[in-house]
Amino acid sequence: KINLKSPDKNLNFNADFSKVFNKLSYKKIFLRKGIQIDKNSFESANGNLSLDISIPKNFTNLELSISKVDNNLKDFYLFTDFNFSEDNIISPKIGSNQKTKFNIKLNKRHHSSSRLLINNAGSGIRENGQPYDIGFGEEDNYSYNQKIYINAFCGCCVLLRRDLFIKRKIFVSEFFAYFEDSELSNWIIKNKMRIIYVPTSKVYHKHSESTEENSVIWQNLVLRSKNIYDSIVNNNDQFIFKNKETKYSNLPKNLRQKLQLLDKSLHNKSKSNLINFSGKCVGIYNSYWNTYGGGEKHALDFANIMIKKGYKVFLISETEFNVKELSSYFGIDLDKAIKIVSGSITSTFTSRFEIFINSTFHSNLISLAKNSYYIVSFPHKSSDEIFMSSYHFLYNSDFTEEWSQKLWSKHKGITIYPILGFKKRNLLKEENKKEKFILNVGRFNLQGHCKNQHLIARSFKKLILNKEISEEWQLIFIGSVDKKSDHSIDHLELTKNYCYEKNTKFFINADREIVDQYYLNSAIYIHATGLGIDSRINPEKCEHFGISTFEAIINGCIPVVSENGGPYLQIKNVKNSFSFSNEEQLEQSIISAIALFNSSNNFLNNIQKEISQVGEESLERNLKKINELF
Repeated sequence: KINLKSPDKNLNFNADFSKVFNKLSYKKIFLRKGIQIDKNSFESANGNLSLDISIPKNFTNLELSISKVDNNLKDFYLFTDFNFSEDNIISPKIGSNQKTKFNIKLNKRHHSSSRLLINNAGSGIRENGQPYDIGFGEEDNYSYNQKIYINAFCGCCVLLRRDLFIKRKIFVSEFFAYFEDSELSNWIIKNKMRIIYVPTSKVYHKHSESTEENSVIWQNLVLRSKNIYDSIVNNNDQFIFKNKETKYSNLPKNLRQKLQLLDKSLHNKSKSNLINFSGKCVGIYNSYWNTYGGGEKHALDFANIMIKKGYKVFLISETEFNVKELSSYFGIDLDKAIKIVSGSITSTFTSRFEIFINSTFHSNLISLAKNSYYIVSFPHKSSDEIFMSSYHFLYNSDFTEEWSQKLWSKHKGITIYPILGFKKRNLLKEENKKEKFILNVGRFNLQGHCKNQHLIARSFKKLILNKEISEEWQLIFIGSVDKKSDHSIDHLELTKNYCYEKNTKFFINADREIVDQYYLNSAIYIHATGLGIDSRINPEKCEHFGISTFEAIINGCIPVVSENGGPYLQIKNVKNSFSFSNEEQLEQSIISAIALFNSSNNFLNNIQKEISQVGEESLERNLKKINELF
């Protein structure tokens, strides 16, 4: 801060700063006392002129030109000081008929007297609806050191919750510069959300550096953006922008063309389609994306379909997850999906979506969205009528639908199998020829609905040792193992102890390419979840759908499945299939499936094609259902 003062309040003067300003890269000026005559010149008021100027530390001299306002007054000296500086610098005598050159020598003491000014301590909205910066240009004397709720923010220093932007764009790009943060602030307040000013968060900012304040460019941009702002905040959703062609002839060519293009894009846009995303906003909620399970795959297939329809899809969870890893692991294109991680997913939060899909196992979250769906793997018992009435339920299997109708009160629902991401396979390629492989795919875990790999291994070993099947056959286990879970590790070891080692292969946490290749090349598929379980007492321990069984069917494998759970219902239309309810029947089913494979002279063109056709028809029916639903 530079203070110039005459010895008498009646002795006013003019000060020309042009030689100083021409050297400055940042030309921001705050006039505290005095009158601005033009861009570079100022007149004192009551003998005082005070300016805040951003002077670089390498400046050692300020050259001013001083002249009297009234030549009839006597000659005088100016006294100059800097804020907080004890030095007084006296100018040469200011004569009557000349401009006096005044060189002010600067030292470290003068530069150390510099201080920071407030750009804004939050922003506000005046009664006339116009935004302003709180504390703009003021010295930071701790007047704004309290957290308070405010009506607006400055876009150069703000943290915004990602879940605010479900239906709308963060900033409206048509503004180009200025007022976009004010428009968003206005929207936040109107939508009953709040903005808090936090004084401990500080950002150092050069105000109006890119467009010098009051320059021709600055004036054009501010006026243009103010008009857009006024149109948005003062009109209803049906308001249509009309393109009034502006020449911007006094602006540089590139900027002029850019603004004219943005003006053209405004034409015939309503307030809503200017602010909001195009297409419906869909939220898909899952607390367990990181488990990479079948339920997560099913939900992500919904996401992929919605993205292809042009909807804005948000993947939601309370805990951090990696969308790219999910996309890679399941082979699903999720590039356009938006991630939201929030510590608390509430009913109010769901209301921001046009479509909300809850795929969290055992969730009791009540949805307030216009269209709400709940993917059911298996019905949980602790549900109430409000929860039930808030959703349209999407059962993942006929088995799940049956138990949902038994355990839940009256509700709306439809069965959609978790097969939406599958594509028809070309099974007639030579490299896809079926071999003497018996395949099982599933995670190793003794808890929950256990896949019972150890029982499959024991039965296979018994058949080999008793010479009831040829040693040409191999048993293939492909499955995930959670190294942090004793139940998972113990189950793998138990299975290895039971197996006939010579003819058994394990692929643990295998790449998808290996899984796909064995589905294509295996002759028989076994699914044993539910073996030894009474489904009337413990239906939750049975397989609800069995995605691996469907993959095996669509790949033309002969299915051998437990009679307890969803996979059994899948094979009801598969002519060449086998089922079992105990280990003895499992062994007999393996023998029968091998006999069927061996007896067919043209397995590839006959039995394999018939089996896969059932899977393809199921896929087409489910895709039709989801297209009708959404």
